Amino acid sequence: MKNLTDEELISLYLHTNNHPYFELLYQRYRRKVIGRCLRFVGDLAEAEDMTHDIFIRLLDNLHSFKGDSRFSTWLYRITHNHCQDVIRRQHIITRAYISYGYDNDQIAHPDELSSVDMQIQHLQRAMRQLSEGEQQLLRTKYQLDVSMQQIADDEKLTLSAVKMRLKRARERLQQTYMKSI
Repeated sequence: MKNLTDEELISLYLHTNNHPYFELLYQRYRRKVIGRCLRFVGDLAEAEDMTHDIFIRLLDNLHSFKGDSRFSTWLYRITHNHCQDVIRRQHIITRAYISYGYDNDQIAHPDELSSVDMQIQHLQRAMRQLSEGEQQLLRTKYQLDVSMQQIADDEKLTLSAVKMRLKRARERLQQTYMKSI
């Protein structure tokens, strides 16, 4: 069975619904997908969770694989799109948190919160753990929607320095956020 091509495994799985065929595809590509996810999020546990989600998505959509390209190319496109969706959702939640200006006194009881409210609350805690400078930079960029060039001019910094500080602030926020959930 290990000598079968990806396309043969897909065809056999679709015709028989025999899970060892899909399991072999999973074993072939699991590490590569984790590696790609890890490049997006920088956290192994999150990359493994994303990989699990990707293979579930793959299983649900395997019937739509037409064979116009190699299976690996198709899988990497699904992986890339999923990773971008995750990053986009995290970015939207971060912007929502910063834009709504939640303050430290607005923590509600977990039973009273929706999923988004819980995420915002976790972001609130994560933001409090950042330095004042990092918080101000994130608020300036995402709440006030000030361009990076304008921030550089106002702070008398180079554009690359602002980009690096913003990148580091987002990374610290993401790391702190992930620890809080």
